[in-house]
Formats: sequence, C-alpha cells, structure tokens
Amino acid sequence: MFTRICLFLLAVSSIVFAAEYQADSTADNTVKFVAEATFGTFEGVTDAIKGYVKWKDMDMAINNEFRFQVDLATLDTGIGLRNKHMRNKYLETDKYPHASYKGKIVGIDSTETDTLLIKVKGTFSVHGVQNTLSIEGKAVPTDNGYFAKAGFKLNLRDYDIKKPRFLITKVNNIIKIKVAFYVRRV
Repeated sequence: MFTRICLFLLAVSSIVFAAEYQADSTADNTVKFVAEATFGTFEGVTDAIKGYVKWKDMDMAINNEFRFQVDLATLDTGIGLRNKHMRNKYLETDKYPHASYKGKIVGIDSTETDTLLIKVKGTFSVHGVQNTLSIEGKAVPTDNGYFAKAGFKLNLRDYDIKKPRFLITKVNNIIKIKVAFYVRRV
C-alpha cells in the first residue's frame, strides 16, 4: 500500500511540475526582419510562428527545451515584386521553406516585477545552414501562458544567403530580427 501511495505522489508531482507551452496561433504574433539598404530600411513581417517550450521540474532553467519555426513564404515586405525576389532568389523558400530555432533556456532572472529576463542558446537554421545562437529576451506572464519578446542580428553570409539587390538598391548583410509572440499552456 505504501508503495502505491509513493508511486501516486511521484506521478502527481511529475504532472504538477512539468509544463508545456505552445505558440498561440490565434494571438497577435509578429516575426519581423529589418534590413538596411542603400536608400533607407525595409522590413518583412509574418505571424506564422509555430513551436513549443517545455520543462520538467520547478526550475524552468533546468531540464527544458524549446523549438520554434517560421514559415518564410509568408513574409511580407509590402511590395509584391520584392516579396517574390526575396522568396525565390535569396531565401529560396521552395527549397528551404522554414527558419527554425531550437535549444535550451540557459538562464532566467526574475528580479524585474512581472517580467522574466530569459537567456536561451540553441541552433538557428535558415537556408539549409545551422549555427549556434544565443538570444536574450523578456517574457511576461499572461492568463494562460507568456508573452515573449526578443531581438537579435543575423549576418546573411553566415547562412549562405546572397546579398539582396533590388534594382540599384543594395541590402546590408546584417539583418535585425524582432520576435513578439504568445505561448499558452497545453
């Protein structure tokens, strides 16, 4: 009898202390790149982010994993021809339809009121190339999950993406990426 009670408590505690969150596709999510070009800047935006974060004990910074994926064919720069060139010539979305980032939470600071400062490290993949990437961001608790926000820079050369050119406009190799999305508990 004692063994059954212990097994029951162990099972309940693993359920209580395990958590999984998925990207909320019904929320107002944004994945944006900002590119500096010869005559100013332009951006591409999508809300097509999928993924999850999960951990298995009370400490979110231990025994966790995440994976997120963005559908690159949905990026919109506001100009149809530029979208077509970006997808076909540079990102080659027929061959490499997604960008993804998977890894671990490596640090959490909760000293700010109602905000978690999170450090993550993992493998970022785009255009068939994978590189290790560390990112710092913020997560704010919501009713059923978190709102996460981060920004980082990518060098197109690190991912074998040709330097974009549109007519006489040249784009800088360094692209700023900004993400803001919701995850909800499942």
